[in-house]
Amino acid sequence: MNKIKNIVLAFGCFWVLPLMAEGQQLSEKFIVRDLGDSLYIKAFRSAFDTTGNYYFETMLPGKAAKFAMMTNRKKIAPVFTGGSIAIMPYKAMIADAFFSDSTRRKIYYKNKTGTTIYGPRGGKIREVLDYGHDHIAIELSTGGKSSLYINDSLVNVTDTLKQAWLCSISENGNMLYSVYKNGSYQLFLNHKLIDSAATQFAGININDNGFYIYAKPDNGKYYAHTPSKKFGPLAAVDLADLKGNNAYYFRGCAESQCYVLVNDKMFSGIAEAQIIEEDAATGTAVSRSDELISVEAFSPTDFVFTYNQSKTDGIFLNLNGKVIHTPYSYIGFVAYDKQLGYAYYGIRYDSTIQGDRLYTNVNGKERVMPPLKRKVPSHTQCVSIYPDSASVYYYETKDTVFLYSNGAPLYKPVSAKKFGTWDASSLPLTHTEGLEYFAGLNVEDNSYIVYNNTVSKPLTLINPDYGRLDEPKKGNIVAGDISPLGYYIIIVTGPGKYLLVINNKVYKELEGIDQIFGESACFTPGAVIFYGRKGSSFYEYRVAY
Repeated sequence: MNKIKNIVLAFGCFWVLPLMAEGQQLSEKFIVRDLGDSLYIKAFRSAFDTTGNYYFETMLPGKAAKFAMMTNRKKIAPVFTGGSIAIMPYKAMIADAFFSDSTRRKIYYKNKTGTTIYGPRGGKIREVLDYGHDHIAIELSTGGKSSLYINDSLVNVTDTLKQAWLCSISENGNMLYSVYKNGSYQLFLNHKLIDSAATQFAGININDNGFYIYAKPDNGKYYAHTPSKKFGPLAAVDLADLKGNNAYYFRGCAESQCYVLVNDKMFSGIAEAQIIEEDAATGTAVSRSDELISVEAFSPTDFVFTYNQSKTDGIFLNLNGKVIHTPYSYIGFVAYDKQLGYAYYGIRYDSTIQGDRLYTNVNGKERVMPPLKRKVPSHTQCVSIYPDSASVYYYETKDTVFLYSNGAPLYKPVSAKKFGTWDASSLPLTHTEGLEYFAGLNVEDNSYIVYNNTVSKPLTLINPDYGRLDEPKKGNIVAGDISPLGYYIIIVTGPGKYLLVINNKVYKELEGIDQIFGESACFTPGAVIFYGRKGSSFYEYRVAY
């Protein structure tokens, strides 16, 4: 079976939707036309934004290693590439940077999806990270000095060996960053100093609302901070995350004890699961951590986390503060609904079969997954489950896949060679919110998208392996995003032809567009906005949903 990636979903209840909303209107707005020299058309990278700004980056004809950076505000040419910039293949670069002249002493730089060019600044790149569509942090070194810029602002200069920084920038430009300055680590909120510490901060994150989190070190411990609250001491910070709706968490383990801090609620004293194994070097038995804590903060009031994946004592599920001790060695695909409750899949060893059994568990009521009614060895793969007891899964034998929904066949038996799965990582853009609600199934000559209790109509067979600089082929996704608004994708269906799918409810065929620039597309409340080229002209397109 061509298993591209495991599916992780929170919803079940399969049904296939009919074609809907074909009458959705496509609006078209002219942006710019190529000047006749094909510099725009042949650009390596093109970027656009909803205010009408654009950017083109192209190699100058007949001038080896010389480029032009062009926006609606200015044209910078020639600029030069070089070894101290392109330390990785061009396709993999997360940001654009070019030397300002042949001496290669100053650098122009920009976010790869942005329309704003920053610089030129002197130095060689030590590190560069981009944030959102238009923001960038870049560290440049000259001699023994290192300069850190966030967008076009110089935020720190120090000895190269002492330059240590962390940064978080939201889509709308809120900034939280830590730099080493004057003998301490200093934390800045939108360039205003708010805290300092003797060692580096942890868990720095900020969102469009201006809500932020960070962990401050103090005498070997940490204290977690939000704009209005402080928690601690914490022995360690292994992971922290902040959602766009202000839901957040910290988690960590030290000295055989773990904790989870989620949405201002602290759960500590969690005994760290241990496993005994033989040390390869000494041959003696040693104990090591076998703890796996998984946290999902859905909203500022709703969360779930699991812990004690020890495979012996059972796993604990904490749902909004209510602790449930489950009898499983593994649980996954945990789904939660405020009205219906919770559901998940669990695995437990069964001595009668000398192996593991798979169960569904809905609000504490378990049901063993029925075996495949064929006398051949098979493996059951979970796809989704929901608290209304709906579940989706498939059985995999040596050569066949059997898709099921709620105990009934979803599709005829499929050759394993003609079945595959893919997920939201195949989309040009993704956000952490919503990833668990999306999955793709390639079944024979069609693809289906599972999203939020629905299955799409049969789509063109999707090939998820597509790079931005590749020539798009039939089945490639050239634009797409998943976020709290849902998801959309634009699939190539033929030369100059595409299919736009929004939340498995809107299907719009697009024709006559020669090229679509997926990295600049925007998923906004009420409309998908994307950019394309027809002939020598570039346009903004909008489709309401």
